Amino acid sequence: MLDVFYPFVWFSTEFRARVVDESTGRPVPGAIVLATWELMGGVFHMSTQGVLKVSEVVTGPDGAFHIPAWGPRFAFGLGRLQTQQPHMRILSPGYYPLFVDNQPQPMTVDNYARADTLIRFLYQDQDLKLKPRDQDLAAYEGTLNYLVGTELAFIYYNIRRGCDWRSAPRTLAFVHDRKLELSRYKRGASLYYVTQLSRQTECGDTSPADLAREYLQ
Repeated sequence: MLDVFYPFVWFSTEFRARVVDESTGRPVPGAIVLATWELMGGVFHMSTQGVLKVSEVVTGPDGAFHIPAWGPRFAFGLGRLQTQQPHMRILSPGYYPLFVDNQPQPMTVDNYARADTLIRFLYQDQDLKLKPRDQDLAAYEGTLNYLVGTELAFIYYNIRRGCDWRSAPRTLAFVHDRKLELSRYKRGASLYYVTQLSRQTECGDTSPADLAREYLQ
């Protein structure tokens, strides 16, 4: 019961890595890197209770990206960060999405799978490899459905959905563009146009469509 009521504080070091083509090793510029530090709770600490931090960046010409350090950030009874946080999604139109977790640490009586106060990145300064797209539209659509239905549930489906979409405009635009692309082949029904994510009054006057407009292809 302690981790239900006790406030926790976290800091994160900066994250640096490079996104490359799995086949050629060449850098992938302009790839979207979306990282979330999600608070997990519930009976088995398997349900998302909220998002502590969202960071969206893009890779440079050399495929490198940098997520700035942050903290302190506090959680008061909303859940806890687990050791595999953050969770990252790497997106580029010519590739299958890549999902990367920080390395989980073994659960012990001391940590109970809770992330350390100072979070470090397992893949610091390493290459993260994207698989190029092929002609299998069914496989690609399936991966995108998983992206939206599971990886981005905190935006599209979570019952506690807040204003986290405001920190991910490029990701919203990416999903929109993929739906538009797949619709030409009568696919992509489970994806979302930015206009389908309704404006929430508590998030201010800017709608998802307005926020993502400059990133649409």
